[in-house]
Amino acid sequence: MTWSQTATQLARWRQSTPEERDAVIEQMEQLPPPDAEALAAILPAISAEYRKDDAPQSEARNRHDRVAWERMLVTFAQQLAGVRELEAFRAERAAAPMSEELAPLLAELGKKYRELGANHPRRHELLELLAMLGTRASLAEFAELVATDPPASHEAALAFAPLFRNELPASEVLFPRLLDAMEHESAATLVLDLANHLYRRRTVSAHPARPRAKTLAALFGQIVSRMQVIEEKPAQFAKTPAELSLLVAKTVGLAIALADTLGLIGDVSVEAKLRQALGVGHRRLRAEAAAALGRLKIDEGFDVLATLAADPGSRTRALAYLEELGQLEKAPEALRTSQARAEGELAAWLAQPTRFGLPPTGLDLVDTRVQKWPGYEEPQECFLIRYLYEFPRGTLRGIGIAGPVTHSLSVDLEDISPSDIYAAYCGWHVEHEEIRLTPVDELPPEALKQWEPLEENLRLAGYEELRLAYVGEFFGELLPVYTAKHSGQPGVLLTEGDERHWRPALSSPRPFGPQEVFYLHVGRKILKTFNDEAESL
Repeated sequence: MTWSQTATQLARWRQSTPEERDAVIEQMEQLPPPDAEALAAILPAISAEYRKDDAPQSEARNRHDRVAWERMLVTFAQQLAGVRELEAFRAERAAAPMSEELAPLLAELGKKYRELGANHPRRHELLELLAMLGTRASLAEFAELVATDPPASHEAALAFAPLFRNELPASEVLFPRLLDAMEHESAATLVLDLANHLYRRRTVSAHPARPRAKTLAALFGQIVSRMQVIEEKPAQFAKTPAELSLLVAKTVGLAIALADTLGLIGDVSVEAKLRQALGVGHRRLRAEAAAALGRLKIDEGFDVLATLAADPGSRTRALAYLEELGQLEKAPEALRTSQARAEGELAAWLAQPTRFGLPPTGLDLVDTRVQKWPGYEEPQECFLIRYLYEFPRGTLRGIGIAGPVTHSLSVDLEDISPSDIYAAYCGWHVEHEEIRLTPVDELPPEALKQWEPLEENLRLAGYEELRLAYVGEFFGELLPVYTAKHSGQPGVLLTEGDERHWRPALSSPRPFGPQEVFYLHVGRKILKTFNDEAESL
């Protein structure tokens, strides 16, 4: 199999069977990295997969088709690592760089991208392909397209992703052209984040945005002023809390990237604009502005970070910035303990927009211990922390974990021991090919018949309204999990051979469900095994 033959197979991708597509991908994995001639064959074949009238059809394509195509692109990306190595090899010998040979072909990819139009659901993949190549010509074409015709926000993030993952010896060709994309909302934050990333990695000797420091500082000031007005009069900008949250997230996202940029550039003339952000209510924005001031060696930045460390929701970030800036001692010692850091980690996790969106009202330590934990070679310091939210309609309490993992289960953990709470989190956290939980609707009908004798015995034992919810697996042992009633009390039943593990729902509004019962059962076994072994050593 050659790259030319692979190109021929890709050209008829839509007519291929799933088996033929899998075979193409497997063959690509065995090929050597493509040279210029091979790329000249393969890139048009990939480009041909994208068509102007593809929008309705692509939505209806079956899942295997999309997954297989994504697998093919990932496989191709892995092979492209050799392309950049080959380009460097040839450049050292004064031969024409491969990217110059491919420039016309890459321009054709850019032309196809424009022809597809802004509403095409997959055209960003062509941008992603240019980023994967990582040659001077491909990156120059990428920068030109993003500056003049960027994709929507979500698609732009996918297109930029390879630039953050890969080493880019030719990254200097991205700037300053990419900075012209700052006028596009979908690309502005990504452009700054990439510039900051390259500067931190020392991929570029000077910050790419340095010549535009004053312009960026002015934009930062405008955004901060807008944030202050939004905080004062939110009803003028959004009708619902969800709309307001989305607006703030977009506004703050760009402001954070700008603050980071201004701090890294190191131009002290932007100090006043950064100080302006210290007056906003948004904790993250204050922290970023303070860190930027700290990078400019302005003491007020360190002082604000030390103050923010007292707030559990800001503590983790504030301490990290103080440590990065060599000023960790500015924060009181009590806020630097492992317990204080654990409280900060949980508060920050709970405050994420996909969870509660704000830090808890109160935090209280439930338990701490050092124990072996799956995924770690050394024993881990583990913390169980009770958190409290006071809402207009009532109070919400929960118990989260911090240490080897930060998480909070949505069920009520108040009526079980700390050891079992750790077990529930361990069972949720563990990942192993021989530990899984399969929903009943994903099982074939014939697989359900094997449980009929067991269910008959369970009914004779007094369990009613049995409904198989999941089938768990633990190192070869099958663990069916049911919802049921026993003596009129609803609950969850997990069976393990002849053993029955019954957990009644009790009176909690957030009782354990089938998943949590499985987590608890598995976690008990894992923690007992890990820590009994550790004690015997």
